[in-house]
Amino acid sequence: MFCGITIFEKRNEITTQNDIIETYILDHLFSIGLLESHGIDGSDPAGLNSGTIYALNSFGVIMKEKII
Repeated sequence: MFCGITIFEKRNEITTQNDIIETYILDHLFSIGLLESHGIDGSDPAGLNSGTIYALNSFGVIMKEKII
């Protein structure tokens, strides 16, 4: 579960439809309180990177920095 947090070392925000991490992992991290929603993205010209935009919240940052 917590290995999904490490994706935020490379990016500040990530959308649900991407080629890096599965949607269900982002949804799970959001449901347990590690992510916050930063809106919705329509997509890029290739049709990728769309959906809900997630970012670590303050609790997620603590988990990433202190525990992982």
